[in-house]
Amino acid sequence: QCVRLKLQQVNHWAGLTSVSYTHLDVYKRQLLASTLFAFNQTTLLESGKAALKNFATSVTSMNNVKAISVVGYADKLGSAAYNHALSTKRADVVRAYLQFENNLSYIQFTSLGKGSLVSSAATQTCSNKLGRQTLIDCLSPDRRVEINVY
Repeated sequence: QCVRLKLQQVNHWAGLTSVSYTHLDVYKRQLLASTLFAFNQTTLLESGKAALKNFATSVTSMNNVKAISVVGYADKLGSAAYNHALSTKRADVVRAYLQFENNLSYIQFTSLGKGSLVSSAATQTCSNKLGRQTLIDCLSPDRRVEINVY
């Protein structure tokens, strides 16, 4: 999915304000953690490696890639601190795999974990009253890694 962002820069000088706009195309890819990792784990599965290799191949065919950001997310199970650490580690693992195992080291990378702060709209109906495995399955869309190519 390619998204065109309009960035606004406001300049203040000598009491005057000017606004300039820059258009930036961002290619976004979201991968479910279940494709990349086993539940509650940070080691890439073979299916995750294959998905990331496929993604890296598409990145190498793009022109003028400046940077890639990797953002990890977790579900609401567990403490906020644990989920933040898990999502950060998963984002770091994906970044390292893309950067060093798929020859994308010439691109600037950033990685960030957001824990369970941003849930998917698909999990709004997941109730804590569900059985544990049913709840884990229901919350699957919250466990994801988002990759943005700039």
